[in-house]
Amino acid sequence: MQKIKSIVLLTLLALALIPTTIPLIPTASAATDYTEINGTLNGANYTLRIPNPIEAWNHQLVMFCHGYSHTEPTRPLIKASDGSANWANGFISVGSAFAMSSFGAGGYCVQKGMNATYELTQYIMSTYNATKVIVMGFSMGGNIALMLGEKYPTVYNAVLDVSGSKGLAQQYRDKIELAAITNDTAFAAKITAMGGVVPPFPFTMYPPPLSTQLAAFRSFCNQSAIDIAAECGGTPDQVPLAYQAIDPIYHANISIPVMTVHGTADALVPYSRSLDYQAAVAAAGKSSLYRLYTVVGGEHVDVNVQTVAASHITELASWSIGHQLLQATAFCNVTLIPGWTWWFFVQGSGGIGAYTYQWFEGSTLLQGQTSMLLAVTKNTPGTYAYFCKITDSAGAAVNSNAVYLTVR
Repeated sequence: MQKIKSIVLLTLLALALIPTTIPLIPTASAATDYTEINGTLNGANYTLRIPNPIEAWNHQLVMFCHGYSHTEPTRPLIKASDGSANWANGFISVGSAFAMSSFGAGGYCVQKGMNATYELTQYIMSTYNATKVIVMGFSMGGNIALMLGEKYPTVYNAVLDVSGSKGLAQQYRDKIELAAITNDTAFAAKITAMGGVVPPFPFTMYPPPLSTQLAAFRSFCNQSAIDIAAECGGTPDQVPLAYQAIDPIYHANISIPVMTVHGTADALVPYSRSLDYQAAVAAAGKSSLYRLYTVVGGEHVDVNVQTVAASHITELASWSIGHQLLQATAFCNVTLIPGWTWWFFVQGSGGIGAYTYQWFEGSTLLQGQTSMLLAVTKNTPGTYAYFCKITDSAGAAVNSNAVYLTVR
């Protein structure tokens, strides 16, 4: 994996269903190592790079979610200037494809970002036979990637969240508070109190004096707060459930491997938000599926944070290969005469570690029926339904299909 070499303001502020309409005919351009395909899907531009020769790529896809920008990104979506080309080149060098969507909207567009990324994922899977998909994102894109991984665990195999936004109600309140501080000394003190440095990265890329750099950050805080409220339809006090609906902290019941890389000196998305997400994952009983890597002194998606994230890609890929979604299958329907006994059987696959079993008749838990086999004897004619709940050692649980015993 190449290390991140260059980052500019756009990435650091903006960084990161099967199609219902036919996408515009994409255009392809061949490069030495990959073929680039650009198109538009349901109103969102996309770029896909597949290693050459296309017929021999490894069918592993990385879906990249860009982050917040007040305006919609335009082509080229994958650029050397914002760091995304380095990520694309790194994945292509090991035979994997890399793709991203413009989302078809600017602003804090989590819902459109999720829809556009999911639609593009399905399109690439069906058109180019992608079979394994990692979704990753920076900043708001991390928010989107986390939500996609929790919602579609049968589509995505793993999630890489780099400085992703979490705790959106507090995120809004922080931006409102910062935007209202007009005195630079007080403004700098608030940034420091939040764990950031002054001026915060990436606003160090603005030319001095400090007042110009702080003015740029203040303007960013004001606009991002406006856009978060627009996405949710009001403030956190007015519509708290709308904030929770797109906040990863309220969607931490993960069932695939998830990795976060976050810097402790992040003034745009404080590091504490990832600690809050880690606690939410633990409360859901899914700690074995989550790894948080702390970058001491790292700022918002800076070079250090991206370099640490890149160093863990092989680990994430191996982890996702070793993890399979928990599944349960029960066998099989039967018709008997009264008084005969039938043994139902359930088989589990995927998940982590050993399984525990619990059988149900209809919706009624059957006390003591906690093995792979269930013996049933019925003397009264009728049809009886059974299923088994399997739980793995990480706390993931799934119900089997229903099986039926008919007595005649």
